[in-house]
Amino acid sequence: MQLNAVRVRLSISLFPNTRTDESLSEEMKERHALGQDSGRWVKTKLPEKYLKAIAAHAGFVRKWNETLTLPWEKGERLLPTAAQTKYAEQFKDHHAKFVELIGDFVAVYPEALIAAQIMHNGMFEPDDYPPVAAVSALFTMGITYEPVPAAGHFVETLAGEAVAKMREDLEARNTERVQYAVQDLWKRVLGPVLHLAEMLANPEPCIRESLVGNVTEIVGLIPELNLTGDSQLNAVAQAIRGLTTGLSTGALKESPVLRLETAQKALAIAQQFGQMGARRFAL
Repeated sequence: MQLNAVRVRLSISLFPNTRTDESLSEEMKERHALGQDSGRWVKTKLPEKYLKAIAAHAGFVRKWNETLTLPWEKGERLLPTAAQTKYAEQFKDHHAKFVELIGDFVAVYPEALIAAQIMHNGMFEPDDYPPVAAVSALFTMGITYEPVPAAGHFVETLAGEAVAKMREDLEARNTERVQYAVQDLWKRVLGPVLHLAEMLANPEPCIRESLVGNVTEIVGLIPELNLTGDSQLNAVAQAIRGLTTGLSTGALKESPVLRLETAQKALAIAQQFGQMGARRFAL
C-alpha cells in the first residue's frame, strides 16, 4: 500500500508549574495521622494566571493538529500530502505566536516570582524557580516528520520467509490504520451534520455560529484529508455544500420552517452516507 502521506509528531513542553513537596507531604501525614501511602502534596509554583495564555495556545495547537491530520499511532498523526503545505504554513504562524507568548511571560516572570512568594508564604522554595535567563528554554514546540513505513522497505538480510512475514504483517497493520483513519474522517464529517439536524429539530434550539460553522469547516478539509480518494467522501462533501451554501444562523433563528427543512435535509444526508460508511468501515 502506497500512501501519499507522512507521519507527524507534535511536541509541546511548557514551564513545569507543579512539584511534589515531600516535606509538606510528610508534615500533613503526621499532623492527620495518615498512612504513608495516603497521598502526596503537589505544589503549584506560580499563580496559574501567568501561564494561562501559553497553556491555552498550546491546547489550541494540539486541537489544530488533530483537525488537519488523521489518526495513526499513539503520539503520531497521518498528514496527507495534499494538506502538507497548509499544515506547514499554519504551524509557522502558531509557532510564532508561541514565541511571542513566551516573551510576554519572561517579561512578567519577576512579578510572578513575587506573587509566588506571597502565595506560598513561608513554604516558598527559591530552588524551585529557574533564573529568568533560563526560563524561555523550558518552552518548546516542534513538529517532526517521518515517512510511512512500507512493506517494500525491508532489506533482504534475513531469511526470505522471515522478510515475507514482516512485509505481510506491516502491510496488514498499515491497512488497518488507514481504515481507522478513514473511519475517523467519516465520523468527523457526519457528526456535525447529525448534530445540526438534531439541534434544528428541537422546538427551542440554541443556534450559534458554530452550529453551521463546524459543518462547513470539516467539509472544507475533505479534499485534503481524503487519503484514499474515496468518491463517497467527495459526494458527501458536495451534498453538504449544497445544504449549507447561503445558510445563515440569522435566517435559522428567524424561520421555524427553514429550521425544519434544513433538519430534514441534514438528517437525510447523515442517514444516506452514514450507511455507506458503515458498509465500508463499520461506522
